[in-house]
Amino acid sequence: MSGKRLSLALIAVFLMSFSIKPSGKLVKAFSALQIYNYFAAKDLFEKSMKKDSVAASYGLSLIYGRDDNPFHNLDSAFKFIGISEQLFPKLDEKKRDDYASLSVDSASIVVQREAIDSVMFQEVLSQPSILAWEAYHSAHKTPYYRELALVYRDSLAFKAALDTNTSASFKQFLDQYPDANQYPEAIELYEWLLFEEVVGPGEVENYQTFINQYPDNPHIDRAQEELYDKYTADGRIESYLEFVRENASSPYVGRAWKQVFALEIDQLTASTLAAFSLRYPDYPFMDELKAEFEATVTRYYPIEVSGSWGFMTEAGEIAIPPVYDWVEQYAENLALVGVGDEVKYINKNGAVIADLGLTDGSRFQKGHAIVEKGEFWGIIDRFGQWTVEPQYEELGEYGSGKYYAHNGTAYGYIDASGNIAIPFVYDNAADFNGGFAVVERNGFFGVIDSLGNPASEFKYDWVEQPNFESLPSRTRRGQKFGLIDENGTLADSLFDRLGDFNEGLAFAAFGKKYGFINTKADTVIPFKYEYSDIAFKESKFVNGHAKVFQKEGVGIIDTTGEKVFPAIFQDVGVFDSTLTAVKKRGKWGYANSEVKLLIDYQYEKVGDFRDTTAIVVLNGNYGVIGLTGEYILQPEYQLVERLGSSFLVKDSLVMLLNTRGDTLVSPAYVESEVLDHRIIKLQSEDGRWDYYDYQASRFIWRSKND
Repeated sequence: MSGKRLSLALIAVFLMSFSIKPSGKLVKAFSALQIYNYFAAKDLFEKSMKKDSVAASYGLSLIYGRDDNPFHNLDSAFKFIGISEQLFPKLDEKKRDDYASLSVDSASIVVQREAIDSVMFQEVLSQPSILAWEAYHSAHKTPYYRELALVYRDSLAFKAALDTNTSASFKQFLDQYPDANQYPEAIELYEWLLFEEVVGPGEVENYQTFINQYPDNPHIDRAQEELYDKYTADGRIESYLEFVRENASSPYVGRAWKQVFALEIDQLTASTLAAFSLRYPDYPFMDELKAEFEATVTRYYPIEVSGSWGFMTEAGEIAIPPVYDWVEQYAENLALVGVGDEVKYINKNGAVIADLGLTDGSRFQKGHAIVEKGEFWGIIDRFGQWTVEPQYEELGEYGSGKYYAHNGTAYGYIDASGNIAIPFVYDNAADFNGGFAVVERNGFFGVIDSLGNPASEFKYDWVEQPNFESLPSRTRRGQKFGLIDENGTLADSLFDRLGDFNEGLAFAAFGKKYGFINTKADTVIPFKYEYSDIAFKESKFVNGHAKVFQKEGVGIIDTTGEKVFPAIFQDVGVFDSTLTAVKKRGKWGYANSEVKLLIDYQYEKVGDFRDTTAIVVLNGNYGVIGLTGEYILQPEYQLVERLGSSFLVKDSLVMLLNTRGDTLVSPAYVESEVLDHRIIKLQSEDGRWDYYDYQASRFIWRSKND
């Protein structure tokens, strides 16, 4: 509303209520105002100021507030209505009544003042500034406009801070306008810009300065994390330890120590844990380390009770209650278990360390496990944290610090943190072993080193997984075999067949003859023996001796090629200086090192002597004999297997006997499964499994008693 329209409306209200006869200067002034005689009205109002300040000031405000006369001046209008409003409360009752007859009262004064406030507000709005709004807010009393002036002022001040966009500009805004609506947003921007400005280029010193000087900043956690990342970017143990030393109060100290543990403990064993505790006496999780050690030296075995699976210790005590649909053996103190479609890892306390919605997983190896989530594979560490998010269609085993991976297009290699170690450029890839791996490119196989550099030509149809630390690898082109090592080709497609290396020598064949070569592809034993598939399978060195096949029969040679047993036998067993199995006319017996037969040819099958006993088969039945051929166990069983110093005997049922033939476990079982060097599982006819410690000769778990 313009000043003219506003004042006309106020004057109209005034004149409509003016009903007394004009008398005196004041009445004459309002009468002159009624007929728009502004000059006379102004002169009369000014002359009335001393005696009638309230009404005269009110009248002058009406005149100055109009824009249709030469006296129009909003500042003057505002000044005089202020005088009127200020003095009105001091009037006595009679004076108020006199002024009321002129329609000058507190209400009309407020209306005029609010009208002036409104017009002056519009003037500031047309050319706003922070100072103008500040001045308006200080001078004007109308609540609505006064508060709105602060809103506009704060908005301008906030925009100015945004335009400058520094922590200092927002700090100034916050200090000057603590009640502004933009205060919360300004706080956020100030704290973020402060973080960015102090951290700057991201040097370690910048992060430390920020952390020390602004511990209450909400971005302190980010600063702590990024500082940790800066220190440990290279993943070296020394870097984690340096972080611990120089940032003792950081919340990431624990994580750093955990990483030291993960890097130091390549294979989780009692000895590696003990060595770690001695090397790092300041390790803050010694209680966990002690528990880990105790768990490591205690073997756990899966048990099944009423269709559910758990674990027991080697002492036969339940360690993990049977609540799972299936369990796998522990590896590095962690086991994969499942209930329904849920797959997770638990430690030896039964605590879940990785409940990540997994669909499959592998055994832990060197502190990491390859896991599947949905249709993709990733990697977790022993603390259940993702080190590689599930994103690959295939992941290999951990070797030389790398995993082969397939990204949907090609194969390459990543490290345990998911960084690309060797680009994805191969058609196929295998695990690293000893710093080398076999890969396929353009339809041919070759070997690369741990940096991805070629260690052989890519021209082979097959390459054996390298173990160059001790042996060369076999290769094949077409139907010919050769050898390569880390320095290149040793023998390029020379042999028709090439066997494994055993005790430094490998079976090698040319045409219908074979001999033995060393790891440099040199011929050590000439190619004079008769090649056959059986010879390729069985002619290998064990304990410095190998059986060899000639036209006249089978014999035994030593590593120099010297004859130990002449080739007069139908077959021979592994050479033993006491007794060696030999076969003639379809029957087996035993001869001493001088090739003298000590136990007659009579058995259909035999085993080698071990601990003065050997397993034999006579008339289709298994038994056990001693060094003189006497029976330890009569040949009357369907199967006999050696189990430590005992024998697992299978007839219609399964039982366990010692070397004297005494019964250790009675024939009450139908199936057996050897778990390790101590424990065997025995299944009863009702499907329950019992666990027997064959080293200690005692049951440690009998499920049917539960």
